[in-house]
Amino acid sequence: MKKRNIILLTFAIISIFLIGYNIIEEKIISASTLTSLSNTIEVENYSVNILESTLYENYILTKYTVETLDKSPIPEETVTLDTLLSSNNSSYNSLGNYIIKESFISDYKKEILTINFLDITKGYSFDLTYEVKVKDTKKQKKLYPDNKSKIKKSTNTKSGYHVLNNIVNIDNINIDVKSLLIKDNYSLLNFTTENKYFIQDDYIVKIKSNSFEDIFFINPIAESNSFYVPMIYKDGDLDFNNLEIYLVNVNSNEKTLIYKSNT
Repeated sequence: MKKRNIILLTFAIISIFLIGYNIIEEKIISASTLTSLSNTIEVENYSVNILESTLYENYILTKYTVETLDKSPIPEETVTLDTLLSSNNSSYNSLGNYIIKESFISDYKKEILTINFLDITKGYSFDLTYEVKVKDTKKQKKLYPDNKSKIKKSTNTKSGYHVLNNIVNIDNINIDVKSLLIKDNYSLLNFTTENKYFIQDDYIVKIKSNSFEDIFFINPIAESNSFYVPMIYKDGDLDFNNLEIYLVNVNSNEKTLIYKSNT
């Protein structure tokens, strides 16, 4: 934690970086937004309302609310929600479920955005079950109770999801930048590396758009060579026609451009 505080202080002072980058050609992939016929799950004193789930190339993004039935304040880390996939014609392995952002609507209600990473070997057809856990109590509910519909990619190309699948090199480390999701108040970067010496604490991601600049930390995905970077900001901070994202070495200040919007 001390190292991260030092990094933040350093980058608040340093405004000039060494230049060296590779420009990535962006590609668009469709994403399927899913809705449930019955999207509320009650467990003990809690009500979980699934607002939306979206399937992307290798993860599911789920937005939901949690509130207490008796309107009492919500304790920290009491309720968890996981997305469980099953399929007859496709195989996958879950790489973990992570909270991207959460905010309190009131003392007794909060909204949460989670991501569930998948190791998909083939296909895009799954049954989805939500599992809510409160301490030792679990309750599950399928997305489609009639069991007739499955999750599939749709033709929606306005989701802000960019498949990159391009290699960038920094410090002689090849990094495969897989995808970038760009929304009004958050973005999500996903990449992999085959180099076992890559240490995420030695790097940060910097985002720049007109006068807006900020840095974000890299997080590992389970026991894999994959990483994700949640980037949270306010509505209106980004000009989507003038956006650059860099991977930066915090020791040498070397930076590599991993995304640039079309201008």
